Amino acid sequence: MAKGRFDVNPFPDVSVSEEERQQLIDLVNGYLLSYFHEYEEFAIDDKHKVNEQRWKHVKSKDNLH
Repeated sequence: MAKGRFDVNPFPDVSVSEEERQQLIDLVNGYLLSYFHEYEEFAIDDKHKVNEQRWKHVKSKDNLH
């Protein structure tokens, strides 16, 4: 990767009101809570078992799978 590749932001600044800013923060927090809940279900309820109907094995290296 080239050094200093992202020194300058190519996108213009976006101005939002305080209300819009709070709405965006609330939206992101909602997504995070949802994904944390999904992870907790996977880690605790499903005991880290992958749904084999949803995911298929593609490749292994050195018998690590």
